[in-house]
Amino acid sequence: MEEVIALGGAVWRARLLFRLAITRAEFLLQLLGLEEAVLVGERIFDEWTPKDLIAHIAAWDELFAGRIELILEGREDEIVGVEADEQNAIFYQERRNLSLAEAVGALGMARADFLTALSRLSDDEIRQQRHFPWGDASVAWWVQLAYEHDEEHGHHLHLWREEGGLGWNVGPKPLLLAAQAAARQELLLAAALLPPDERTTRPVCGIWTLRDLLGHVADWEFFCADALRRFLAGEIDRVLHDGDYLAWNDAQAAARQGQPWEQVWADFQQAHREVTALLQGLSQADLARRFPNPWDENSTVYFWLATFVGHDHEHAQDLRKSLEL
Repeated sequence: MEEVIALGGAVWRARLLFRLAITRAEFLLQLLGLEEAVLVGERIFDEWTPKDLIAHIAAWDELFAGRIELILEGREDEIVGVEADEQNAIFYQERRNLSLAEAVGALGMARADFLTALSRLSDDEIRQQRHFPWGDASVAWWVQLAYEHDEEHGHHLHLWREEGGLGWNVGPKPLLLAAQAAARQELLLAAALLPPDERTTRPVCGIWTLRDLLGHVADWEFFCADALRRFLAGEIDRVLHDGDYLAWNDAQAAARQGQPWEQVWADFQQAHREVTALLQGLSQADLARRFPNPWDENSTVYFWLATFVGHDHEHAQDLRKSLEL
């Protein structure tokens, strides 16, 4: 993607936020399918575990959010420079005893604070080159550092998993929820980049328009929720589907032909609420229950739900390619 900090106009901010969402989703997706014992016990480099890496990224988001708050309060002169390696060591010592759930919680809160602070600045204020005793910088530069930071450590995780031959297991619920939220945010921000008058006319995924694509995502999430709800109620012991997902996709798309955008958008939101509510109500033991489907006889409830996290990310990437971002 071109460097978003050089763009102008309303699209500039949307692309900036989208870039943050892409790299955060990709970072968290690299952590799915890892058991908590691996996340808190295995080393990626030096003494750092994946949990430490999560806490480390949260700490830098907090630092950037704090700097923006000082700007908003007219206290820009209180922003101090830091040396990255020294600050990393400080952050590690401060956060090394956090639990995994605490680190994941801090990651979400820090990014929310960062985005909230960013939303209170105008585009010009974000771009403005500011002068400090320790050097010149802009908020746009800090945003770029944040998304490049996620991207860098996502790459570290990818290599670490490949080199260690780490497969898929049942991971912890807090991380699955965080990845689900990040992938949905990525998809929403990708969709927001398409002009409203092109939502029902411009192909963005094969012949599908954005309306078709979001209807497709909604239909699969309704199916996900229904299957899981029936499984938890003891009505079924596996996903009931003939396995021909392409034919299913075509049939569902045909059934939605002619639906207004408003109906598809409402379904898209409702289906996700249902899946999220089910996930929030599950225990870690529930996630580990075997839940076979036509594509994987050894699937679990965890894997079934994680599939739909990946589905959001997949179609966000489809939109990204269509929009040539």
